[in-house]
Amino acid sequence: MSQINVIFENAPVLEILLNNNKSTQIFTDLFKSNLNKSLPIFRDPAKYTLDYLKKLSLEVKKALNWHWMSDNYSIENTVEFHKLIENFLNKEPRKSWLPKKFHQLLHETHFCIHAVQFKNDQWPHGTDIQLEWFNNNYKNLTTDAEFKVNPEFGDVFMQNPYVGHGPLMCYLQNDFQNIKRTCTFHDRIKPGFRINLTSGNQSTFNWEKYEEWWWKNCNEFVLEKGIDNIKKYTGTPILGKIKNKDVLSEVIQIDVLNIKNVELLDY
Repeated sequence: MSQINVIFENAPVLEILLNNNKSTQIFTDLFKSNLNKSLPIFRDPAKYTLDYLKKLSLEVKKALNWHWMSDNYSIENTVEFHKLIENFLNKEPRKSWLPKKFHQLLHETHFCIHAVQFKNDQWPHGTDIQLEWFNNNYKNLTTDAEFKVNPEFGDVFMQNPYVGHGPLMCYLQNDFQNIKRTCTFHDRIKPGFRINLTSGNQSTFNWEKYEEWWWKNCNEFVLEKGIDNIKKYTGTPILGKIKNKDVLSEVIQIDVLNIKNVELLDY
């Protein structure tokens, strides 16, 4: 059994109790290896605004000669922006010639897009607190991994291994254009994690309606991948949960969070 402590500069310590299964142990080994080299990257959505996205878009436009800058930052615009970045970071071989500093710029822009898309006064820090490394360290996901569809407050999940969206996100955003590029299956274990700040009820998810959406909008994709496979990768693999949820409730009331240190404890 292992525990991760997230130590803030301006908030109490969060204690994460990790699950005791094979997929989580693989994650723990990856996490420990990366933590021995550097602290994970933490971006607080509270810092990310439309004005900052405009600034980033100008930098990206200049760096890559992209002409997708717009003065009208609607949800539709951010979805289009995400598509361009997703294709470049996750799919395009051209990214190999891009200097490292521009990779960081694209990741920062990618995060800002999501922060703007889902900005909500109820959750100023976004729907999760995410700590991650942007590198190629990963292991294949094992069959014992548990995918959860409706997360609970304080659940801790694996980092998304791809820039694209999983099947559930495609469904929730009604995003079926160019589904073969957009939809990715969570089949890798990366060293990062995210702490969920929302709550839900697993029993409320309508699987029948979900299947109907896939068959109606992505028939060829379903025939190629299989509806059972799509359902298998629906949701996110869970790693564990916050032990001190009362502290998590306190932490998310702070205006802007800053990470001081992260510890891994083995029992």
